[in-house]
Amino acid sequence: MKRLCNMQPVLQQKKTGIQDEIADVSREQQVINYRQAVYMVVREVSEEFISCDKLSGQHKFANTCTAITLNASTDGQLLFRNELAAYLELVLTNDNVLRREAGLARVAARLSTAAAVFYHSLGAR
Repeated sequence: MKRLCNMQPVLQQKKTGIQDEIADVSREQQVINYRQAVYMVVREVSEEFISCDKLSGQHKFANTCTAITLNASTDGQLLFRNELAAYLELVLTNDNVLRREAGLARVAARLSTAAAVFYHSLGAR
């Protein structure tokens, strides 16, 4: 009986040591989980930013192409008025303008959606 009483402090120390190790492992796991969460958020924001940036470049390109096509349409109308171009050429030029404007509208819509997703990825609700 006396021997068992002498062993209790040793067992208590062992138990305390194990609890400390469990707490350390738990803290390390929480740190790992936090770092993973931060990494996931940073990755998501980066991907959305890159998507917005690419779509912005596409929008600028589509806008430039639309402006060039509009100039060509204006030139085509002047040529038609001076009887230097056929009506079919004028119709084709106007068709190209409409196609470019539709493409610009599609890119603008995708850019707006990407901007909203980017804003949401920054934490907005």
